[in-house]
Amino acid sequence: MAKGVKHYKKDGTVWNGSYHKMPDGSLHTNKTHTKTSIKLYHYGDLTEAAKKKARSQRATTKLAPGGVATRNYRQEYDRYQGKPEQIKNRASRNAARATLKKAGVNVAGKDVAHRNGNAKDNRRSNLTTKTASQNRSYARTRTARKRNPYA
Repeated sequence: MAKGVKHYKKDGTVWNGSYHKMPDGSLHTNKTHTKTSIKLYHYGDLTEAAKKKARSQRATTKLAPGGVATRNYRQEYDRYQGKPEQIKNRASRNAARATLKKAGVNVAGKDVAHRNGNAKDNRRSNLTTKTASQNRSYARTRTARKRNPYA
């Protein structure tokens, strides 16, 4: 099934959820077929009234120059950055940066890197500065350790 192609309900409402293909080739809502599955349509298959509704939904999406959707920073904060765990993580990153600044290290334009990969370990001996590309060039594991401790 084509990625990036919008699917619509019969009334012109955009469907963003999962969908499945029926044996006859038609698309239906939900990952597998259930009693509540609804048939989906491509834009060209909609009635004129449904197309009008689909166009009006498209027009309400804010686009920046170049046709890129603008970010909703308030929504990002509410959904992710405002969670207590993320607030603690951000405070820990800020504390690491402050520790290096206090020690006289120039941190302008650089990332503060943790040698052992544990972002909560803000001992001065564990902190160093790296360029953004160097600091983000290796995978972290779920336990916050570097896969390559020498990176």
